[in-house]
Amino acid sequence: MGLIRPLRIAIKTPLDMTGIDILLIVATLGAAIIGIIFLPKLGLPSNQIEIYQNNRIYGRYDLRHNKIIEVPGPLGSTCVEIKSGAARIISSPCPHKICVGMAPIGNKGDFLLCLPNGVLVKWGAQTSDVDAVSR
Repeated sequence: MGLIRPLRIAIKTPLDMTGIDILLIVATLGAAIIGIIFLPKLGLPSNQIEIYQNNRIYGRYDLRHNKIIEVPGPLGSTCVEIKSGAARIISSPCPHKICVGMAPIGNKGDFLLCLPNGVLVKWGAQTSDVDAVSR
């Protein structure tokens, strides 16, 4: 009768955590807390746009203040409107008016471009002229 042994299955309960399990949980929580504290300081969307005319900075403008900026270009003036924390091109002398039809920008990395008139509107001001350094 002793030939059949009962099958034993090892089920791990939450209290059976090893030191590595605890270390992994602590490291994950620590990384999350550090990310929450320091991520806003690493360049999340700012409240500024930069406007360039023919690759030269025309001006930096705060998105918290509504205004209309006229940017001169080779074809005439392109009008950029800042309203409700977003920016858009409301008029331009370019022939096809593609830039006027673009949606307002409201996130870091967004941009508006009127290529015929040489106007670029970019969300988020650069802190320096250097984007990257290669060695």
